[in-house]
Amino acid sequence: MTIRIFAIDMDGTCLNSHNRIDPETIVMLYRAKQAGIEIVPTTGRSLSCLPHQLLPLTDLYRYIISSNGAVITDTETGKDIYNALLDRTTASSIIRKSMCAGLAAAAHIDHRYYVQGLHLKLMGSFIYGKDARKSIVVKDLRNTIMRKSSDVEELQFFFLNQQARLRTGKALLSFPHVYAPLDQKYVEIFSADAGKGKAFTFLQNMLSIDRNESACIGDGENDIHMFHHSGLKFAMGNGHPELKKRADIVVKDNSHGGVVQALHILLHLNNVTDD
Repeated sequence: MTIRIFAIDMDGTCLNSHNRIDPETIVMLYRAKQAGIEIVPTTGRSLSCLPHQLLPLTDLYRYIISSNGAVITDTETGKDIYNALLDRTTASSIIRKSMCAGLAAAAHIDHRYYVQGLHLKLMGSFIYGKDARKSIVVKDLRNTIMRKSSDVEELQFFFLNQQARLRTGKALLSFPHVYAPLDQKYVEIFSADAGKGKAFTFLQNMLSIDRNESACIGDGENDIHMFHHSGLKFAMGNGHPELKKRADIVVKDNSHGGVVQALHILLHLNNVTDD
């Protein structure tokens, strides 16, 4: 088996528990790139909030899958080569039916990250540091969405109490054409035509790469979709239990070199010996 493309999730996978990329991970990613493996950062984040450590590494990757597979961007041309968006009217309706005390809302539009209220930006800065500095505060997210000419890549809701979660879950039943894996504390909402897996398959087809020549790694429930569209599947040791069940290999957690371990395996499969 030879691996030619590797989709790598960011939060909880490539990033450690301090939201940093370990130096050894960067070294190994370059070794994989030099061995002929296409490195594809794959994230639920908007493009503007890509981990800041990756931004200067423009020779490491060309394609980025962002907003949970709603968008693929070619960084060489600066153009999107794939999108599967949530129309503005639907996005606005989801917010209207879900909004209540205890719900914090955000949206990805045109690669940017819009948050409703300064409190959400401050919370993001506390958790993600520099990576959240490009988030844009708006007073009324629904109004912002409807004033835009572009459709929505993704909605994000954060639950501050159980009532907000229950109300959102009930509201989402009215929207069968969206995908929204509901967690205890948040939900990411995007078009049912999107998903990391569909975006990954698009790239494989575009680059004439067979599925059995592909690999991916992730930690979250939103990575299960990617597993369905990949040849070799790695789950992080800190990953969701359902993801681990579907993995070919479970590696160490994100604070103990899980991605480095997976990259060593890929290099071995490609007959590249360790130095």
